[in-house]
Amino acid sequence: MYKHLVLFPVPNPFCGQICKIEDRIAHETGINPPYVKLPPHMTFHRPIAGLNERTLVNLIASATLQVRQTRITVSSLFPFGKHYIVMPEQSTRTVAALWNALNDLVSRLPEYEHGEYDGDNALHITVAEKTTPVFDRVWPTVRKIEIEPMTIPLREIALCRKPIEGGRWVKVASFPIPE
Repeated sequence: MYKHLVLFPVPNPFCGQICKIEDRIAHETGINPPYVKLPPHMTFHRPIAGLNERTLVNLIASATLQVRQTRITVSSLFPFGKHYIVMPEQSTRTVAALWNALNDLVSRLPEYEHGEYDGDNALHITVAEKTTPVFDRVWPTVRKIEIEPMTIPLREIALCRKPIEGGRWVKVASFPIPE
């Protein structure tokens, strides 16, 4: 049994730039950067458990065929509570349409288990997690890290999976977005 993640993998050279930001924050927090588990990415949906992988592949393929390549822009750090530090994404309408389409398609499946926070998310790239124990001490320093604005091309979506318990995230499918 697997759980799945629908995401936008950040391409190089932006991936490398974000890893450097994660390293700077990790230096302050003493907590491993998120790229240790999965390279920098923007998640389109929280991890999904209990859905057929072939069904997910078909839904994602359908959603990506209905949009055209676009971009995201990130330029700052922001805390999600004290547990996460993220780079909020500034959406184009195309990104927002794709995000909504993916969520609508997945959430309509009868076997989909709705979560308490399904409607309470914003597109972002996580650059630190599990920071609650050190947040109050490090945030005054971390918030001063200057972020060079990045306009990142959105050319593909990926589906990753990992076992429900343990394991590592592995890309199982990639979905190019038409030009």
